[in-house]
Amino acid sequence: MPKKKNRKKKVIGGDDGRVSVNLANTNYDMVRKVCKEMGWKVVVNPTALSCNVLWFDSCPPGEVFSQLLPYQRTNHFPGTGQITRKDNLARNLNRVQRKCEGKLLDIFPKSWVFPADLQLFRNYVADFKEKKTRKKAPTFIYKPINGARGVGIGLTQKPHTIPTSDSLLVQEYLSKPCLVDGFKFDLRLYALITSSKPLTVYLFDDGLVRLSTKSYKAPTAKNVKETCMHLTNYSVNKNSDNFEQTDEDDTGSKRTYQWLLSLLRQQGHDVDRLHSRIGEVIVKTMILCKPHMQRGYEACLINQGGLPSQQHDGTSTDSMCFEILGFDVYLSSKLKPYILEVNRAPSFTCDSQLDTRIKHDVLKWAFAMMNITSEQRSMWEVRARTMAQSRLFSGKLVSVTSATRQALDDLDTKKHQQNKIQEKEKKEEEEEEL
Repeated sequence: MPKKKNRKKKVIGGDDGRVSVNLANTNYDMVRKVCKEMGWKVVVNPTALSCNVLWFDSCPPGEVFSQLLPYQRTNHFPGTGQITRKDNLARNLNRVQRKCEGKLLDIFPKSWVFPADLQLFRNYVADFKEKKTRKKAPTFIYKPINGARGVGIGLTQKPHTIPTSDSLLVQEYLSKPCLVDGFKFDLRLYALITSSKPLTVYLFDDGLVRLSTKSYKAPTAKNVKETCMHLTNYSVNKNSDNFEQTDEDDTGSKRTYQWLLSLLRQQGHDVDRLHSRIGEVIVKTMILCKPHMQRGYEACLINQGGLPSQQHDGTSTDSMCFEILGFDVYLSSKLKPYILEVNRAPSFTCDSQLDTRIKHDVLKWAFAMMNITSEQRSMWEVRARTMAQSRLFSGKLVSVTSATRQALDDLDTKKHQQNKIQEKEKKEEEEEEL
């Protein structure tokens, strides 16, 4: 009797007991690497939208959110553009600041959005000249609303030279920064948003310290154009002859947040209080965004597979959305933190071992926090099938969305294909025995 051939079970639709992640919309090797380390099945077909996780480097179109099913997760929230666009962040902070007493929202430089706030800016400048409350005139920094990587940023002590017809964010320059080895720096810190109701924010315990490449001096008419002195943007400073690329935490033009805390601790500063204050600044910024996130997310809940809405208990497994935001934070000489920008799509490009370590750990931490399992899809399929059968036998009209209907059809097709394969294999085995 001939030996039976060992046949590998064929898997339909990638349903092999692993979390599936669609990475067709990422350019980052680090994202692919970490997903594989998590044991997830990587899919690169842009039309395979039934995966457990849908990753997008940039925020996806609205229909992606509206078609999400309860077992799925995508790495953006609708509505976070209200803090990640420079103009929206300034408008929202200014609006709430006007309604708050004291310095509750003193977490952002004085800001104006051009051309809408042009007259308010001129009034501020005229008021300063009239009162002469300070010895030196303020310095202003201006940035294109849609700019990135330091392109189009300028500093001036002559307000009338700022372009007025362009869409710009104009801010009063914070001229007394905390320094490291005589250089100005900013922090890139990473926050994970796992829920909009309740608003749930986690701050990664490490990050990047990005230094300028020219020793800092307070702005003057002579040095105001020295971008590598006043700007900490990596894209600006990496082209400087003084840029130092190292893989150590304590040297070079890019270092780690934990190294900075250690340095400040050695200098006698209360780093626990500093870390807490930074967390408060990030949370206050997120609170501004919460109503917009919640409205957008509720649109997703409408499409909970046509099923009764799930109860939210605040755990990360409830939310169909999560987001890793990059917060750029400035520290004053008195260690007061200010928000400079919020990045909806922080870069996961790695230019050094230090970069690789920090960004790898951010992604690994975020994915682990989400606690995504393949069972979430199986449980939803059982629930969806039960609902469909209940509707069939009860005769009641229940609203079922197109996404749910398609998912149920796919489930039927997959089971039909699996049955045909099993029948074929059984027949082949019987023929071999004969």
